[in-house]
Amino acid sequence: FEPNNLEVDKGNLVRFVLYASNKDFSFVLPEYGINEFLEEDNYKTIEFVADQTGTFTFFSNIYSGPQSKEMIGTLTVVE
Repeated sequence: FEPNNLEVDKGNLVRFVLYASNKDFSFVLPEYGINEFLEEDNYKTIEFVADQTGTFTFFSNIYSGPQSKEMIGTLTVVE
């Protein structure tokens, strides 16, 4: 994921526009109940209100080769 470290203010509307360029993958952000599948060569928009403060890890839970371990990032929500 690029960028893979994001910071937003609590209460903001967060919009991820994701593109699966060369493989299927998923976008999982457990604390916000997000678990979305993305098909290769397709876009997906995910929106939610950042209503919890803290640092949360997002990742793909679909194995798509050795680079799968690098499909991780953090969302930090601050007051």
